[in-house]
Formats: sequence, C-alpha cells, structure tokens
Amino acid sequence: MKLRPYQQEAVDAAVQWFCDGKDNPLIVLPTGTGKSLVAAELCKSIVMDEPHVRILVCAHVKELVKQNYNKLKIMWPDAPMGIYSAGLGRKDVRAQIMFCGIQSVHRKAEEIGHVDVMIIDEAHMLTREGEGMWRTFEKNLRTINPKMVKLGLTATPFRMDTGLIIQGDNPQFDGICYDYGLVAAIQDGFLNEIISAPVETLLNTDGVGKRGGEFAPGQLQSAVDTDEQTAACCEEIIKLGKDRKTWLIFAAGNRHANHIHEYLQSRGLTGHVVTQENSKTERDRAITQLLDGQCQYIVNNMILTTGFDCPHLDLIACMRPTQSAGLWVQMVGRGTRLSPGKDNCLLLDFGGNLDRHGPIDQITGKIYIEKEEEGEAPVKLCDNCMELCHAAAIICPECGFEFPPNELDIDKKASTQAALSYQENPPLETSVIGIRYARHKSKSPEKPDTFKVSYTTLVGVINEIVCFDHDSKSSAGRFASRWSSRDPKRPDPLNIEDALTTKWTHPNSIKIQKDGKYWKVLERMF
Repeated sequence: MKLRPYQQEAVDAAVQWFCDGKDNPLIVLPTGTGKSLVAAELCKSIVMDEPHVRILVCAHVKELVKQNYNKLKIMWPDAPMGIYSAGLGRKDVRAQIMFCGIQSVHRKAEEIGHVDVMIIDEAHMLTREGEGMWRTFEKNLRTINPKMVKLGLTATPFRMDTGLIIQGDNPQFDGICYDYGLVAAIQDGFLNEIISAPVETLLNTDGVGKRGGEFAPGQLQSAVDTDEQTAACCEEIIKLGKDRKTWLIFAAGNRHANHIHEYLQSRGLTGHVVTQENSKTERDRAITQLLDGQCQYIVNNMILTTGFDCPHLDLIACMRPTQSAGLWVQMVGRGTRLSPGKDNCLLLDFGGNLDRHGPIDQITGKIYIEKEEEGEAPVKLCDNCMELCHAAAIICPECGFEFPPNELDIDKKASTQAALSYQENPPLETSVIGIRYARHKSKSPEKPDTFKVSYTTLVGVINEIVCFDHDSKSSAGRFASRWSSRDPKRPDPLNIEDALTTKWTHPNSIKIQKDGKYWKVLERMF
C-alpha cells in the first residue's frame, strides 16, 4: 500500500526526530487523513530496521484499537502483531507489536513487560497533570525500560483547559514533528469540504453553568431538551437534509438523543440512537446499518466523536452546544472523509459552536501562558503591520488595525459563520499593474523601520509590510525570510537597507484575502 505524500512525510519526520536524538514527538493530522496508516508504516519501518524493538500502539476506545490493527494487517500481513483489549476479547500479551486499549492495560505494565516505543492515538486525551490511567501506565512502563520513547498522533493538539499539549511545565510531548493543515488537505484533494448552512434555531444555553470549562452536562441537557426546540431543529434537519444521504446527529445527553430519535421516527425516517445505554451489540448493529446504507441517520451522545469512520456521511447536525474546541473539531471532522459521489458535508450548527469557536481550520486551542517575570508587559503581534502591541490593545497604534475580540458574543439568532475561514472571504487573485517599495517609519524609537511594498492592482493599492530588521527567530523575522526566498532571483537581504537597494522581481499577480478592514497578501505569482 502506497502512502499519500503527507503520510510519508509524517513518517519521515518522526524517524528523523528520533535520529536527531530527540524524544516524544507529536504528529498532527486532520481527522480523515489516515493517522492509522501513518502508525502502521511507523511500526513496519521501525521493526524492519530494528528487528528486536517492541512497540505498543495505544488508544482509548476499542474501535480505534481494531482500526489501527487492521491497517497494519493490510499493509504488512505477516507482521508480528497482536491485540490486548477486553472489549475485543483478545490478550496477545507477548506480541512484538501490540495494539491495546488503555482501559485494559493501564494496570498491566508488569505483565506486558519491556516496551521500546509507545505510540498513542488521539494523544490529546492525555491529561497535563495528575496520575490517571495514561500517566500511571507510562510511568510503570518506564520503570521497566527507562529508555522507552513515546510518539503521539492527533487532529487536535490541545486540551480545552490547559492549551497545547506540547506546552507548560509538564508537557506530555516535547514538540510537533509534523503538522498537516485541514485546508491544505482539502485543497490537495484528500478531504471533502465542510460547508455550513444558516439555521433558524439556536439552542438556548442561558443559565447553564460550567464544570471544568465545559457546560455542566445535566444542566445543558435540561436546557436544550425541550419539545419545542427538538421539533424545530429536527424540522430544519429534514428540510435542509432532503438531498443528503447519511446523517450524523450529536445530542446533549442520552435522554435528549432518544427524544430526537423519537421525533425523526414520527416523521417516517429510519435511523438509530447510540448512547452509553446501548449494548455493544446494539451499537455495532446501528453503525453497520448506517455504513451499509440501510438507515439514514444515527443520533448519538458522546459515542461517535472519535474512531467512527463513515466516508459517505454528508450531513452533520450538532444539537450539542460545547465549550470544548477539541470536541467540536472532532465532531465536525466525522464528515471530511472522501467518498464517491460526495462533494461536501453539510454542517448544521444548532449549538452556536461556530460563533463560539470560529472557523474549524482556525481553532488552535487556548494558548498556555508561562508565568511572566514582574515588569514585563504582555504583548501581541499585529497581523497587518507586524508591530508589537500591548496584549490588551483594541487598535494597533502603528497602522490602525482593529484586533478581533477574544471571544465572540453569541446572539439569540443562529449563526451565519462559515465552517472554514476561506469560505467567508474567499481568496481573490488580481493582476499587479504597478509596484513600489519604500521605508515604513516606525512611530516608536525602540522599534526598527520596516519595508513597505505597495501593489497597484485592479482592486486598489494593496500594502504589505516586511520586517527585515526584526529578530530572525520572531514570527515577523521568519516571515521576512520566507517573503524574500519566494523571489525566484533574489537571496535574503540582510537588512532593510539591502532590501531597498535590491532589484526585486515583480510578480505578475497576487492572491489576496480580506482580513477585517484590510487585504492580506497570501501569495505572489511570478
């Protein structure tokens, strides 16, 4: 089986990370891009190169354990592999490559024995602090083999409460060795597009408390599980989904899921409800019928957020408001897989989640902030002119750019927010009629001047600021290096004086996108 280019790049990046003497890397791949294939190729490559290495591939649910095992079996039929999962009825404790469920093995480190490489699927499930199953299991394995290395795979490298899982005082992973973006996967043709349709119903969360940063489950279900709201949402699903083949509906509780299912049944639709109350047999039967096209929908509560693969799924209806960006990304990600005849997946957001979190591809999670030294003011970088501003600034004092608010206020009317950032303000390619380079004087004596590029185009003059004299390790400095390297003839200038005297190649056209009140240059075409 031949890997896709980005899958091979991910494998190569992980191997190189270890070869460089570094530990505990994280691979970030969007839902639906084949993390299980990457894990399988890693297992094969490692064991083929080092025949005595023992690998553990861990997941938090049996569906992922089975999926990961099957991918390696397809890729390498004779692999020395086995499964340790009570839910799957197997305990191949001596297998060289063992696929296991954390609930089955977290107290079995001594029985499992020596492990060299631990691969963790859905790595965002690991907590930053505390002992928990994952940390206890890893600690016990390291007691047996202190040199064990760990690798994680995830689509969402952050936790709702503590930010990126590579940050902080006690991070689970040391860095991201490979990151393939959602928009890149869509544009490269490896994922289907998610499109949102405006809905008229917004589920009411007034008065719902929070627990651990998320809506309190019982209060949330009580608030949204009303006959009036359920009927309104279901009628919109029926109306907007009439040309869609397969629906997945997320509910805010078991009782809520059953009420949605009952309403859809009363309207003559065929489907199932899947919650923690269902037996394994009932769940498997429901999922099989949806995969085989024998029913139109499944309503679920916290069951099919991860490890559920239904390529022809073309409608997701979210009747579950959530404060968790990670959960939201995982739910929407169920609809991105490719399938013959499927052009896109329709997202119906009744929970206000698009307004709450913004476009799916822009979600990065809460940024973990280290404790700052006294006297140092927190700062942020202006996206328009690259000047450093106070973190609380509403308007950049240098260029007048208006910073977006930290949190979006949610109206009582439903969202018209686009599911992906480029859908709301699609990129525009425009011819460059003329171009001018100039020094952009900084208003602060402590800040260096910048290089201003003014493109005269059919839509007006588009300005771009390049910071050649900023620290090369800063985001502004790295942008300046990338900007100059894209010119087909010119090397990096050392400073703004070099930039002003350089004979730059003029681009034929530029690709731009509206960003607030300004146009942002995305690409120069020569």
